[in-house]
Amino acid sequence: MSLPVATFPAFRPDIEWRLERMDGSDYWIIEDPVSGVFHRLGPREAAFFRALDGQTDPRTLLTPADAPEPQSDKLDAEEATQAMKWAVSTQLLQLPGSSANKLKNPLARKEAFNPLFITVPLGNPDKLLGKITPYFAWAFTPAAFWFSLGIMVLAAMIMLTSTDRLADQTRGWLLPYNWLAILTATVVLKIVHELGHGIACKHYGGHVPEVGLLFVVFMPLGYVDATSSWRLGNKWHRMAISAAGIWVELVLSSLAAIAWSLLEPGWLSMLSLDILLVGGLVTVFFNANPLMRYDGYYLLSDWVEIPNLMSKAKEACLRLVSGQQNQGAPLETQSRHRERWLVLYGAAGTAWRTGLILSLALSASHLFNGAGGLMAVPLVFGFFGKPLREIFAALSRMEAQARIRALTFSAFALALFALAGFIPLPLPLGAPAIVDYANMTMVRAGVSARLESLAVESGDTVQAGDAVAVFSDPDSSTLRDRLRAVADRIELDVRLKQQSGDIGDFQQEMARWLGAKARADEAARIADLLTVHAPVSGRVVAARLHNLLGAHLDRGAEILGVAEDSSLVAKAAVSQGIIHRFREREFQRCFFQSRSHPWPVPVQFDRMSENASTDIPHAALTATAGGPLAVHMGESKTEKLAPLLAEPCFLVTFSLPGEAGKNYTPGERGIVRCLALTPIWQAARDSSLSWFSHLWELSSASRSQ
Repeated sequence: MSLPVATFPAFRPDIEWRLERMDGSDYWIIEDPVSGVFHRLGPREAAFFRALDGQTDPRTLLTPADAPEPQSDKLDAEEATQAMKWAVSTQLLQLPGSSANKLKNPLARKEAFNPLFITVPLGNPDKLLGKITPYFAWAFTPAAFWFSLGIMVLAAMIMLTSTDRLADQTRGWLLPYNWLAILTATVVLKIVHELGHGIACKHYGGHVPEVGLLFVVFMPLGYVDATSSWRLGNKWHRMAISAAGIWVELVLSSLAAIAWSLLEPGWLSMLSLDILLVGGLVTVFFNANPLMRYDGYYLLSDWVEIPNLMSKAKEACLRLVSGQQNQGAPLETQSRHRERWLVLYGAAGTAWRTGLILSLALSASHLFNGAGGLMAVPLVFGFFGKPLREIFAALSRMEAQARIRALTFSAFALALFALAGFIPLPLPLGAPAIVDYANMTMVRAGVSARLESLAVESGDTVQAGDAVAVFSDPDSSTLRDRLRAVADRIELDVRLKQQSGDIGDFQQEMARWLGAKARADEAARIADLLTVHAPVSGRVVAARLHNLLGAHLDRGAEILGVAEDSSLVAKAAVSQGIIHRFREREFQRCFFQSRSHPWPVPVQFDRMSENASTDIPHAALTATAGGPLAVHMGESKTEKLAPLLAEPCFLVTFSLPGEAGKNYTPGERGIVRCLALTPIWQAARDSSLSWFSHLWELSSASRSQ
């Protein structure tokens, strides 16, 4: 059925109207049933548009031009022209000769496929949600609200007191063996998240016509169409619908945090950590972020009572740069305060999304020896393509003067945005570290033999020359005794020849004796190596010393270390992603902090290894010993199968000051943090690059196993 051809402009009769009171004033919320978009109109605009039935001349609805003063309930000619332009641009007003059949759903236009933002509708869940919603009525009571808030506060307190343990365990969180658990936790949490939205919408009287999946940069997110919440007159109900998904995820994450703090290390503890990180980090970073069109955005839109907030913010920015602040928008949005607020929000949202995409693109371009740049091209074009087309279309519709102003303003804004990226921030560079001795002399096996006994234990104090271990090699002892007996016998013959006066025989026996004595001395030297002595004075350091008893050790194998107690250092395992900051000494000050000593102490950079290595710097830093470094079994330089680091790292040594060093014990784990002045763009690039590189290294390690 098409609308009749009208003589004058007609406001579409299928538009749904609802009167609401906001900020102490009455406003009309209108819904376009074709596009599903909501708009807000002031009382004068609403009265003007509702009178446009196609048969009424708009000029008869205005304040007369000869009126001594404006009428408070009517628009003047300029205001009416502006309002009608806006209504035509949004397809709410039909001009003479138009028909309802020509109406198009602007949301239904087929847009260019963007692999970075993919929507997959899964059906209409409204009936199912209507059946299950009554069973969750208790969740909307004040008691449920305060109880769940208490759980969140308790979980937050637990996290604040367990930061070191959390940091340790999250370093191995993205290992390949945990990918399936992370994916499972993500799917379950997102299903519960969307159920929260849907049940809340049905509870407060709305309907949910569609549910589906949204893939944002290949990250799966769910969605439900709760647009009907704008039909609700109570803004707090609308905000409850927007917040329901976030709230449910935070409650589940809080419960997981409490369980994680109580459980011993194992698969159940790891699953709790997965739920905590997925439900907490992703929810805060994406869903609760008001600068992205997810739950946080709709919460803000409901709170400030501005439907289509992002679109109106874009329009406000366009009006600002073109110098047309008084054109193309409903009158109710034209208050200076609201207009400034919309401009600030639009600028913040644009800066956030631009910075996010550029940091991801810069990081991708550094992967795969530069080949990752091919990934960055569709990322940039997919994100900026449509906005640029809209900007050029808007510029083409402007007058020459407005176009010049818009281009000048935009160039100035881009320059400010680029300069802001170079603002240095004092960001910390962190790395797991272990307290160790500054000077340690290793005691090694002098022969290949069986370790028979130990004269010391780890922690004992020894003096240079003290016996610390005894090896057993019967063949060496037997050979020493036999060669010594041969040398003694030849020595006796030498004396007899000397007494006989036979110079020739004497010299011959003397040569034999010297050779036998040399062989006996060498055998004695080797036999003496069976007893190992401390080369220097100090403290014995050996983690598994008694495990060596009875074992056959090769010559040169490490037995123990003797360290000086006078100086300690902090040895940090620094990832490849930030090692250039240490190599170039970009940091200002460095601190070491451990669990037993919560107050950080200043440390001084000493030295660093030349190359990254998968060799374990210290056993206490590995995940198998409760440390943060993930390990896997692989081929080392000396063994065919040995534990190695999952990700290569550099060993950076920091000296602990004398007085502070006395408070620590060797083997104590902690974190070294160095404050570095980092430009914003570099911080965003480094964090994204570190994330991608970490995933690539882990997947490479997984394939090599």
